[in-house]
Amino acid sequence: MLEREFNKCLLESVDETLSTLGDSSKQAIYYHLKMSFHIEKRKIPTQIAAFANAMENIFGFGANSLETQIIKRLYKKLGRKFEGHIPRTTKFVDYIESARRRLAGGIKKTEEGFIQWEKNIIET
Repeated sequence: MLEREFNKCLLESVDETLSTLGDSSKQAIYYHLKMSFHIEKRKIPTQIAAFANAMENIFGFGANSLETQIIKRLYKKLGRKFEGHIPRTTKFVDYIESARRRLAGGIKKTEEGFIQWEKNIIET
């Protein structure tokens, strides 16, 4: 169940970030991901390393900015704050997998159905 919730939050974060480029661009990127890199939108959470590589192929150095926005949105959805940017020495995949592990180890659902990290699990 938690994995499904995490994947949903991650997909929403990717979609919202790509939407900032405009709907046509977002659709073109999803098409390019599927046709050139064999990554379907719904499979992004399980193919995060391939997705990151594809983003770097498509956007070059600009991928870092988009990845940072994805991470910020994901952390916000998970009840945490992410400030700054992803350093070039740290991989986007590492941030995603860290968030995935933290989610599994310390979250709860509120009465409203929102995911909330336990406050003592992580400091960002």
